[in-house]
Amino acid sequence: MLSSDEDHWAKYNQAQAGRPVRPLLIQALSYCHSPGKGRALDLGAGAGIETAKLLSHGFEVHSVEPDAHSENLIQSTIMQADPDYLKHWSHSVATAQDFVFDEHSFDFIYSGFALPFCPPEHFPAAWSRILNAVAPGGILAVDLLGPRDSWAEQPLISTVERSWVEDSLEDFTVLHFDEKARHGKTFTGEKFWHIFTLIAQR
Repeated sequence: MLSSDEDHWAKYNQAQAGRPVRPLLIQALSYCHSPGKGRALDLGAGAGIETAKLLSHGFEVHSVEPDAHSENLIQSTIMQADPDYLKHWSHSVATAQDFVFDEHSFDFIYSGFALPFCPPEHFPAAWSRILNAVAPGGILAVDLLGPRDSWAEQPLISTVERSWVEDSLEDFTVLHFDEKARHGKTFTGEKFWHIFTLIAQR
């Protein structure tokens, strides 16, 4: 069960500090052959681990995180990697549904396990804006939840059908689209995961 504690995400993000970079980002970066020549977005940046990785790859990075305490944590993570990265980093406190996505404004968009927390009534529009924000040749790398996930019945969680995602990607080339269903754990306890991991290029 997801916590309704208003400090839940602050506690979660603090607990994430020091973990390895998520494999999805590492895999997605392998498709980038011109590092240092673009803007990247880390949507749902948490502790900033993936933000720091994107900075190390040469991107100008904008992180977005709804937790109001996140900026200092992300800044600390970046400084531990390389203080010089800070001049290539910017940050917004916002949700996926509230962040303003300019058309074709990012060469790389990453969102790890954040988009399912965009409420269902906002998810389709937010997803459309995210896709529209990917620049020509740009990479999109995201985790999404499928309908068999144990959180699917919770009213604030968005799940998607594989066919719906595929239909939305008519302007993209799908580089990787994996589906896993398994028992596992979260910050708050055990759950059944139904996960889609997607990497696509406009």
